[in-house]
Amino acid sequence: MTFKLNIHAILIIFFLFFQKSYASNSIEDYQSIFIPVSNSQGEMKIAIRSYFSNNQQYYLLVNPITLVTETGKAINFTHRKPLQNNTSNYFTSREIEDIPYLKALRKYSSSPYLIQNYGLTHSDNVKGIFLSIDLCPSVRPFDISFFKKLLEISSKEGNSFPVSLAISGLWILHHQKEFNWLINHKNQLDIIWVNHSFSHPYYKSKPLNENFLLSPKVDMKNEVLMTEKILLQNNQIPSVFFRFPGLVSNELTVKEINKLCLLPIGSDAWLAKGEKPKPGSIVLIHGNGNEPKGINMASKLIENNIKWLPLYKALSL
Repeated sequence: MTFKLNIHAILIIFFLFFQKSYASNSIEDYQSIFIPVSNSQGEMKIAIRSYFSNNQQYYLLVNPITLVTETGKAINFTHRKPLQNNTSNYFTSREIEDIPYLKALRKYSSSPYLIQNYGLTHSDNVKGIFLSIDLCPSVRPFDISFFKKLLEISSKEGNSFPVSLAISGLWILHHQKEFNWLINHKNQLDIIWVNHSFSHPYYKSKPLNENFLLSPKVDMKNEVLMTEKILLQNNQIPSVFFRFPGLVSNELTVKEINKLCLLPIGSDAWLAKGEKPKPGSIVLIHGNGNEPKGINMASKLIENNIKWLPLYKALSL
C-alpha cells in the first residue's frame, strides 16, 4: 500500500518535529477565540487565543485601545466587567463594537478586495515612517549587516529601533540561530512580530489568483496558528497584524484573516520596486537575503533624519 502526502501534510510533520526539537515552551490545544475579559485592574482585554502550557490555561490578549498584545493565565481574567453599584456587569454588544480594535477589524475587512496590497498600507496624519521587514522562507542567510545598522542607530539615539518583522514559520524553522539573534537584541530592536503565514507558498508558473495563499489546498487557519505557536513557544508575543505573502489576497482570505481577529498589512513603499516613502508610509523590504536591492536602498534611507514609528501608531481610528 502506498500513501501520497501533499505538501501541507509534509509541512505539518516538519512543524511537529520542530515543536519537539526547539521549543522552550509546550503549547497545546491552541484555539482561536473571541472573548471580552477584564483584568484585575478592571481593564477590558479581548482574548483571541486560548492554549495550555505546563497544564495551565493561557490567553493571548489584545488591548482594545492600543492593539498591543500580551499573554496571561486565564484564571487571572474574569468574563464580566467589575461590579459597580447595582449596574449590570455584562459587556454589551454596543461597547464591544465601539472599541478601536473592532473598528479596525471592520475597516480592514471591507470591500474593495484588491488582489494585491489589500489592508493598511499608509497612515494619515503622522510625521514618521514605519519600517517592515519580511522574512519569507529562504535558503540564504539573513541580512545581518542591515540589522546591525539598526542596532547602531539604537545605540546612538538611546532608544530601541521600532521594526515590524513579517515572519514565516518556515523561516524560523530553518534559521533558528538567526531568529535567536533577533530575540537576543530586543532591548535594541522594538520588534512587532507580524504573521507572514507558516509555509508562504509560491509557484513561479502560477497566476496570482492561484498563487501564494490563494493556492489550492491551503489551510488558512493552520497557516496562521502554526506560526503563532512557534512564536509563543519561543516566548515571543504574536501581534494582531498579518501580511499576506506576495501581498496577494482575495475576499475569502481577507475574511478568514478577519475571523482570526487579525489585521492585514500592506505597503505603499516597497523599496525594491521603486516605490518612494513619504510621511506615513509603511516601508517594505526583505531581510531574508533574497532582495539585496531593497536592503541597499533601506541602508541609505535609515541614514536620513527620519522619525521611525512602531506599526501600532499607523492606525488612526
